[in-house]
Amino acid sequence: HELYKYLSQGSESCKGHCRDQETCRCDRELKQVEEKVQKLLWRCRRGTKELDILMMAFLENHYRNVEPELKHAFEAMLDMQDPELYALVTGNSKSQDRHINKVIEFIHT
Repeated sequence: HELYKYLSQGSESCKGHCRDQETCRCDRELKQVEEKVQKLLWRCRRGTKELDILMMAFLENHYRNVEPELKHAFEAMLDMQDPELYALVTGNSKSQDRHINKVIEFIHT
């Protein structure tokens, strides 16, 4: 089929296979982001269904579009124990990290 001529024939670099090297670089970066999102999706699975839903919702709806500081804050939140994280997202506790507080604002929207 004529579309096969655009496919790489192995694990070679995309150099020479992409018509536009900038597009090729963007495609690689997009793929890396999506791989990271898939790994984070597994980390969003918590001990309670409520936390699962809230953390997955932020990941799906906001993560790709927020600035790097908020991405790091979200990842730090995933390292927290469930009781601490639950207290933050329910408003029973407030973080001293302004980026974490901003992520929590996104979670509540």
